[in-house]
Amino acid sequence: MSQAAPTVLTMERSLELTREAAEHAVRDPEDLNHFRDKMNAYLRSEVDPEFFSHWNVIPSPFVLDEAECRGLFDQAIALHDAVEFVLDAYIDGQPEVRALYSRYDVLSEEFAKCAATWQGWGRYDFLLSDGARPVFIETNAAMASGMLPMNYLNEFYRHHVPEGIAPGGERVPLPYDDFSRGGEVVLAHGRSLSMNDGCVAILIDGNKKFHEAGMLVKSLHAAGCENAVVASMDDVSEQDGRLWVYGEPIALAFMKVRLFGAVHKWSAEAFREHGSFFDAVKRGELVALNCLAAETLAEDKIVFAAMRLRSMMEQMDDRLRHVVDHHTVPTYPLEDGPILLDGEEVDLVETALGDQGNWMLKPRNDYRGSGVTSGRAVSAEDWAALLHNEMGKGDYLLQGRVDHVDLPVALPDGRGAEVVGHNLAGGVYVAAATANGIVARAGTGEVVNGITGAWMLPVWCRR
Repeated sequence: MSQAAPTVLTMERSLELTREAAEHAVRDPEDLNHFRDKMNAYLRSEVDPEFFSHWNVIPSPFVLDEAECRGLFDQAIALHDAVEFVLDAYIDGQPEVRALYSRYDVLSEEFAKCAATWQGWGRYDFLLSDGARPVFIETNAAMASGMLPMNYLNEFYRHHVPEGIAPGGERVPLPYDDFSRGGEVVLAHGRSLSMNDGCVAILIDGNKKFHEAGMLVKSLHAAGCENAVVASMDDVSEQDGRLWVYGEPIALAFMKVRLFGAVHKWSAEAFREHGSFFDAVKRGELVALNCLAAETLAEDKIVFAAMRLRSMMEQMDDRLRHVVDHHTVPTYPLEDGPILLDGEEVDLVETALGDQGNWMLKPRNDYRGSGVTSGRAVSAEDWAALLHNEMGKGDYLLQGRVDHVDLPVALPDGRGAEVVGHNLAGGVYVAAATANGIVARAGTGEVVNGITGAWMLPVWCRR
């Protein structure tokens, strides 16, 4: 007897519950406006001024149906396993995968799997397409922020939201509601194979992304690890075959670094300067979270193209094929030639030129929306010029455009409030191969992030 095909996840009930909460909140605009101001003041003055200075928080929650939330977590873990499958194929020398990732061949000798999984701490960003189907578009496997700030945001909302604007129904706890969860998954990743004695060092490079670092130290303390420090990569030294910082050997390094990106990227000189660090990871002297392969192969959006290679799909099991087919967006390197799209072989460039409104041009490694161009935002002439200028250089890819479904948000304006449809940019925090919670960001633009005037929303899972 053949096994039934997995059901495609939709989040229609979650949208209904979110609309109910938004319509309820706008009935009391005075409380909604006052609580918004109170919430933002608290998060910026007492929690993390750097992180929350980029975001305005609106107390209009993304309300998830419990079963749909569980389904979203299941698909996020399936995606995690699909990424692991791609990285294993690269290490095994699968030719088509190696070709997609050829830019990293100079680093491949340094790739070492220092824990049970390549990936350690990520945030899988997703959009809600027409029909409320979640579609993953990024892995954020190099530097995923927000899990611990979301703990503070949700905690404050849960305990202080005025009754007149609070969502109804019984709230279901999520793993990241426990503040120690962040520290627990860091330690679990380190212990998944073996971890030497020493400190946990949260290492910052020249990008100076200190936000959330202090929270992580507190979370590690709450998880029972007293020996956690924040340090610069420049503070690390080698002694007796191990890496040390502040007089302690490093057992696990939490890497708040970005090797490639829109603004901050390591030069060849920087890689040479920190070569002893990667050599120590390769020798198994310490665990890196995230490791070099996750910082490069898993972070690169080309991973979504690698998953869709015919040779990869044929080797995947039904669970992995399902998440790739139904819950990731079609992604292809910007190269002239045929692709497989919806089961048919078509020419990529001809398709993107003839149907430009359904494609996005994205840099492979940049973040925060930098360098992203929607085919709907430019003329046909400019679109053609963009494609031809970047063709075959290996820096850009084409990703299918997702038609967003409206997420209802109760939007206060200082005096009144109204329900306004927004685009959701959600994210599932995946760490140590477990799904831990969700971030919800909402905006009216094509790209939703902190520099485009988007909002952060509380997350409320309802039984």
